[in-house]
Amino acid sequence: MKIFIGITQNQEEIQRLLTYQGGTKDSLTELGPFLSQEDALLWLNHLKEKIRNLEELSSMENTSKDGGWYGFTFEQI
Repeated sequence: MKIFIGITQNQEEIQRLLTYQGGTKDSLTELGPFLSQEDALLWLNHLKEKIRNLEELSSMENTSKDGGWYGFTFEQI
């Protein structure tokens, strides 16, 4: 089992990554919106410290200062 984690501004990107990585929908957890990228990164780094066996996914989307950020985790079995 592999656990993926990431942040994005586009919630549709989460579904794309879930499908691309072969993740299971029942294991998907979404958080947000975070008010800033910094807040989302704090959440991401906190989980990376707690759970060692994570693979971080980078969003392919362009980022902007406007809009919220969303965190996500899911499992690939």
